[in-house]
Amino acid sequence: MRKLPKVFIIGLLRIILFLSPVMEIHARSYSERKLSAGIVVKQYPADELYEESWNTEFLKAYKNIPVPDSLVIDVSNFVMPVEGKVTSPYGPREYHGEHFHYGTDIKLQVGDTVRAAFEGKVRVRNYDPNGYGYYLVLRHPNGLETVYGHLSQFLVEQNQNVNAGEPIALGGCTGNAYGPHLHFEIRILCNAINPAEIIDFDKLCLKEDIYVYRKGQTEENLIEQESVKEEIEDVKPIDTPGVEEETEVLSEITEPDAAELCLLRKKEQIMKEVSDITLQWEQLISDENQYISELTILMGDLEESIGKMGSGKITCWNKELETINSRIGILNTKNGNIRYRRDKLKEKQTLIDSQLEGNPLLKEMVSMEYFFRLINEWNDLLKEANSKINTYNNIIAAFNSSVNHLNPSDNP
Repeated sequence: MRKLPKVFIIGLLRIILFLSPVMEIHARSYSERKLSAGIVVKQYPADELYEESWNTEFLKAYKNIPVPDSLVIDVSNFVMPVEGKVTSPYGPREYHGEHFHYGTDIKLQVGDTVRAAFEGKVRVRNYDPNGYGYYLVLRHPNGLETVYGHLSQFLVEQNQNVNAGEPIALGGCTGNAYGPHLHFEIRILCNAINPAEIIDFDKLCLKEDIYVYRKGQTEENLIEQESVKEEIEDVKPIDTPGVEEETEVLSEITEPDAAELCLLRKKEQIMKEVSDITLQWEQLISDENQYISELTILMGDLEESIGKMGSGKITCWNKELETINSRIGILNTKNGNIRYRRDKLKEKQTLIDSQLEGNPLLKEMVSMEYFFRLINEWNDLLKEANSKINTYNNIIAAFNSSVNHLNPSDNP
């Protein structure tokens, strides 16, 4: 019985907004839409609202698309992206030279799992050294877009479909961050929404299953808050002897500590990544050495078989051919696996390089001498392997030629 008033109010609200008029966005499965002709067409989430625009480079990509006056949005399948304390809410800021904070910062530890707030599709997977750091933008069938900033590692690819609550990244401290946290935004057609209007961050749950967005409401609030801030800034403080000097001293002590702490955490994070990659490079080098050794043995056996076929000394060439082909297949698989792992390691190395390039201080702190020695060792091995592979290909060609010239009647 207690739920009846709530149900009645929500129903009445829907009718009023419809008569306004209102565009209602239902949370529906966007992966398939059946047309009247019975054809199934793949679509992007909320493509009607976004006029089928799908920009994979920029967060703000909808300047020419009109925003509806009102939207009734179903947010019932929401999942907290990370469970933690809010360290900086949405709204005006009075430090670090920032005027307005368009998201909510949630505390986490580097490496904590970050989850998709709603089902949707990964639109942007990018790196911003002076702002978001590593960040993701997801678009959802209900019309909302969510932003996840200061990540340490991506767990999803661009254009990948995700479910609500699915792990999409690991938390971090990348970009312009003064400590590990998740910068979380909710937007609609680039317009920021205060996440606290939808989420109860104290209880870690939704406030209501339905959220009503009204065009201009957020912008008007921003203008009011900015004007109030400007009025406060125009008020000159009363001169109090010693207070200004003490504040400056405290600022000098406190702020660098925060930046230094973040720098140290970034260093620990990157050193861990470098350590993991170094171990993987060591294993890869070991596997490459083994591959080169097995390739050398196989080449010797192939040349021996070619000699036998040429002299007619081979007694059961069909069985020998089967054995050699099996060994060739195994070595080709190993080679493919090594090359695949190498490409993945290069991707990880590129991510680390981009973090270091964006932060000269961090670059000085991170020692990668041994790591680069391993890379050089790998490159030398690769030259040796490529040389042997060229020789191997020539031997294979000679082997196949010898097999083709065999008389089938010679086969027992």
